Amino acid sequence: MHKVIEAERDICYNLHMSIIRRFMLSAVFVGCVIGAYGAAKETGFQKITGFRVPHLGAFDSKVYLVWDAPSDSASVEKNAPVDYALFVNGKRLSETASQNYARVNPMTSLYRDSFYNYYTKKRVGFDMVRVSPTSFCADSLSPETTYTFRVASLNKKGKIIAESEEITVTTLSAPVVVSIADFGAKAVAVIPTDEAEIKSLAEQNAVAIQKAIVACPDYGVVLVPRGTFLTAPFRLKSHMTLQVDGEILSTPFAEQYEFGFLLYPYRTDKRYYGLINVDGAEEIRITGSGAIDGNGWVYMSADGKKLSRDVQYYSEEGDPDFDKLKLADKDSFRLRKYRHSNAKEVFRDGILSASACAQVLGMSGKTPETATDKEKKAAYGARSTMLLLRNVKGLFVTGVTFRNPSNHTLNILDSENISVTGIREMTYDCNNGDGIGLIHSKNAILWNNFIDTGDDSIVFSAGVGEPAFTSGEQAVTNIRIFGNYIHHGHGGVSFGSHTAMGMSDVHVFGNVFSHTDVPFRCKSNAVTGGGAFDVLFENNAIAEANQAFLITTSYDNESSGTALGAVFHDMTIRNCTVYGVGMNTICLESDRHFPAYNLHFSDISFAEVGRGVNTIGWEALVNLRDSSFKNIRFVSYTDKAKAKKRDKSWVNMVHCENVTFDQK
Repeated sequence: MHKVIEAERDICYNLHMSIIRRFMLSAVFVGCVIGAYGAAKETGFQKITGFRVPHLGAFDSKVYLVWDAPSDSASVEKNAPVDYALFVNGKRLSETASQNYARVNPMTSLYRDSFYNYYTKKRVGFDMVRVSPTSFCADSLSPETTYTFRVASLNKKGKIIAESEEITVTTLSAPVVVSIADFGAKAVAVIPTDEAEIKSLAEQNAVAIQKAIVACPDYGVVLVPRGTFLTAPFRLKSHMTLQVDGEILSTPFAEQYEFGFLLYPYRTDKRYYGLINVDGAEEIRITGSGAIDGNGWVYMSADGKKLSRDVQYYSEEGDPDFDKLKLADKDSFRLRKYRHSNAKEVFRDGILSASACAQVLGMSGKTPETATDKEKKAAYGARSTMLLLRNVKGLFVTGVTFRNPSNHTLNILDSENISVTGIREMTYDCNNGDGIGLIHSKNAILWNNFIDTGDDSIVFSAGVGEPAFTSGEQAVTNIRIFGNYIHHGHGGVSFGSHTAMGMSDVHVFGNVFSHTDVPFRCKSNAVTGGGAFDVLFENNAIAEANQAFLITTSYDNESSGTALGAVFHDMTIRNCTVYGVGMNTICLESDRHFPAYNLHFSDISFAEVGRGVNTIGWEALVNLRDSSFKNIRFVSYTDKAKAKKRDKSWVNMVHCENVTFDQK
């Protein structure tokens, strides 16, 4: 082991500590993740911990169950279970957790298996890390019935090596089902082309849906049956389930949307509300086998040369070969590709997004032809998010496919007790097409989802600058993310850029990131303030990244205001495998006045490093303190990297203090 110590010590380190105490202690701190998950004993086996029903996970005929995976990388090699068995009322089910995962989450499972079949040890140079599913959906249950559950881990021979405590769960009563069709909603086989007819149908269906919601009794179900229902926006209420078995398709006209949504109470930049909205409710479920389509953009051909109103599909390295698969409905598993656009080209590429921008410009007497670039950019920021769910206490989202948002897809704001599982998000390459946004929200579990996005896949936001600290809003805290397949996205799991109130107690494990620009992304700046801490990112497999791990406080956003200092600290990243890196393997850049500290990386393997052009070195460590790198392996570099003599590691470090390296 050797140390790299920067001789210069900055007095601003102490300043940063005082600012963190002043501002970030307002975040809810729920214990250190490393301590909470603990290391396994070297002998014997860990007892299964954290066996529970996630928030609102008990239905009338099924119960969702989750538990904690072994957390220490050494125990993963020695004691890792290859599968799990579930016991219901003392009897072991024949279906294992892996089999249940494949049946309940067919798209996530299909792409996950294809990933591991493609990125083999022969291709990569090492085995890509893979963790057994730590969840189960027990279905075919009876309503209003009490069941006992326990889970056991299995070794390669199928022998039980550890068990959980037993828990007792009572299923709900069978709900009253209210169909939107009974209130006048009409499905269409062909979307009308006449503007007046489209608006009339969308308004008629929105009124019918809202009537069905009002008529739905507590804990009842509002059913969207099979068929395509073109609609204007509507609002959900407490104690209901929206079951989408057909397709909800947004009107293409922004004038049918409500305008005036504010992301934060201290901001003045108004936006459109969502297609589906909530503001102040309890215990909402959104379920079903259907789809919600935001009608935001036209499609783009796979080769990027042709715009189209017809569905276009694409595939990339590691994706399934559908020509060789025997699937009844292959198109439902294929990846859709939308046009990537911007504020200037939205009027050519957009549908609802173009209408929104034109409407906002019209509010100030401008048109796309007369508006300045600055005015177009402001209008572009007002596009609607598909689902805006605010002040919700208790939310469960499962099964539904989300497509083609004008802006973000699913934003959950100022909420708590959140479960999202088994959904499909297809928003690539929609500009700003974020997947799941947790904004000032806490107590969330996101598992077994398929997310293919045009922007950040899972993103946390916690306010901006000094106003955030007087707004009374909460930090983002107590988040669990596992078993997901994340395809594309600028960030896989992104902390920021809005970080003022802080983000903490986040555990990300057992996920696959394929073609994601930056799988682990932390971004902020001094004016935004806050940061993130108490984060554990482990046992994740990554392929075809641009930057594998990025932590920066130089993100170009919110440039005016008091420099509060944003700091990312107390994070552990371990036991991950990475194949294919375009730029940085690890990039940690912070403000010298507010340095990052206590960042610990261990047991990470990289291969095929240097696919892009990088002039600053494959690692960049700038203003980093009290951190460590243990057993970081660089197995192979590209021929391009070798030719340019960039097949070296740990050569780009500036103003680092007490940073240690321990390489095997």
